[in-house]
Parts: sequence; C-alpha cells; structure tokens
Amino acid sequence: MTGTMSAILKCGCTKLIPFCLGSALLSGTLMAASVNDETDASRDSVPQDEVVVADPNNVSNGPVTYSVRISKEPDRIKLKGSISSEEDYRTLIGMVKANFPSMTLSDRVKIEPDIHVPDVKIGGLSFALKVLGYVENGSATYDSNGLSLEGSVDTAVVLDQVQQLVVTEKPEGVAVRSLRVSAPELSWRVQLNESNTIKISGIIANAEEKNQVLDKLRNRFPAHTIIDNSKLSETLPNHWSQSIEKCIEILSYIDYGLVDVTETAINVKVHAGNKAKLNLLLEATRNIPTSIAVNSEVTTTERTTGLDVIGGASTLSANVPPLDANAD
Repeated sequence: MTGTMSAILKCGCTKLIPFCLGSALLSGTLMAASVNDETDASRDSVPQDEVVVADPNNVSNGPVTYSVRISKEPDRIKLKGSISSEEDYRTLIGMVKANFPSMTLSDRVKIEPDIHVPDVKIGGLSFALKVLGYVENGSATYDSNGLSLEGSVDTAVVLDQVQQLVVTEKPEGVAVRSLRVSAPELSWRVQLNESNTIKISGIIANAEEKNQVLDKLRNRFPAHTIIDNSKLSETLPNHWSQSIEKCIEILSYIDYGLVDVTETAINVKVHAGNKAKLNLLLEATRNIPTSIAVNSEVTTTERTTGLDVIGGASTLSANVPPLDANAD
C-alpha cells in the first residue's frame, strides 16, 4: 500500500509510536496521550480530546463517479447521492439497516445506470458506517476518490474506541481525505420517543441533580422506560440546572421529540399533537434564563393561526409529519 497516513489523538500528546492498519505496517505514526493515573470512571466524564486522521498522499483527484453522503442524527440516518447500479444500491441500504436497525432511514440516493462507474468499494463503506456507529452526530461522504467523515462523541472512553477502530480496521485501498471525531460542546439532551422510552445523554452537575432529574421524569412519565447515559461534570454554565428544569417541563407538553441544552441555547425539535399542547409549550418557553437563546422546530397535526413563535429562531409547521423520511 502506497502513501502514509497520520493519525493524531489530541490530548497533551507526548509520545510517538508506530502503528498498523490491518496487516499492513504504515510509515505513519500515532501520537499517543500522556500517561497518567486517571481511572476509566474519570475519563468517562467531559471529553477533552479528538481523533484526526488525514491521508493526503493517497487521495485521488480524479473525477467523482459515485458519491454517497451518510448523515447520522440521534433519531435517524439520512442518505443522499448517486450510485450506478441497483445491486450497489441494495448493498448500501442493507449495510445501513444492518448497522442502524432501530433508526429511521431517510433515503434520497439516486440510481444512475447510464453513467459507467466502478463498483462501490464495500470495505470503505463498511468502515464509514462503523465509525458513525460510535458518534452521536456526524456525517460521512464516500466517493470514488475516498472518504471524508466528521462527528462528535459523548465521552473520552468512546473517543478511545474510535481511535482503536481507526488504527485496526481501516481497510487497505481506501483513501481517507479527512476524518475528525471530537468531543461535542457541553450539552445535555433528553429525547421522548413514541415507543414509550426516554433517553438522556450529556453533562449534568452532580449525582444528586442527576437523581432529581430521574425522579421527576419517572413521576411525569410513569409508563416510560428511561435510559440515562448522562455524565457528571462540576464545571458548567450558571444557567445549566435551570435550563435542564425547563427541558423537563417542555417534555410534558409534547408527543415526542428532542430538547437539549448547550452553553448558549435551548434547542427544541418536537411534535405537539394539538393546539392545547402547543399553547402550553409556547408558554413554557417564555420564562427561560436570559443569558441563552431558544431555537425551536415544532410540528403539529392541527391547523393553527395567530400563535406566537418560540424564541427568536423558531419555525412552526402545521400538518407536516415530524422527522419526515424525505426531509433534508
């Protein structure tokens, strides 16, 4: 295999070691983290690192003959692009469904049989899907010239797993134009699903507050299964606890959807089934910490008129199914 690849794990790097991809020993190096005595438990808090890979010497600059973009969100996978044969298309869809069996699939891939192009390299596609399996949000573009991927993970432990995957499982013959997987900005997220499950992820101040949040959700949603993957960190913005309280309140007025907190905003992407719920949702967003914005995308099944929007960057859609499989 020609060319070299450099993979960098950024976290106070001090040591250079050789590394292998599969059975091929490359002349690149892996820059490893400083050795310290922190435990897995402490590493499973706010991540500070990122994995960056580039293979500039092995990237073709030829014309793009096929291209597939795979985007991963917490609740769905989105596919776009063009492919030359029905067989390659079926392979792509089968691999995506096998890697993400429980996620909604938005498929906008076009089959263009009139264009003579080489077959899609399955090894590169499989590798991209494996990496996306570790990230919370991310996207990969795989075409006849190579792979580009970007995403973010929840914890440093997961970031280590991504790094190991890059070192051990990248297939030969796949050019990596760029691959960057990093820690997300500080965030806390709660997702209410139609399947009577509630998923929590992100950062919360301490164990006491974490238990309080769980108790409130159990009281408000006694029939729901709660999956809590949140982590602890003592260094958080002043508005954090109040914003999480607001997210829980908003959850009470929706049928399903996502609400999250970042350093600068509360982000709302939800479905409210009727005008009464929508009015309660609007009212819940009026009393929020003054230091942050509210960004919202709200859908409803009723025609509504004369309603105020939420925050300064809001949209309201009536009679539009949420998380439409054909939406961008």
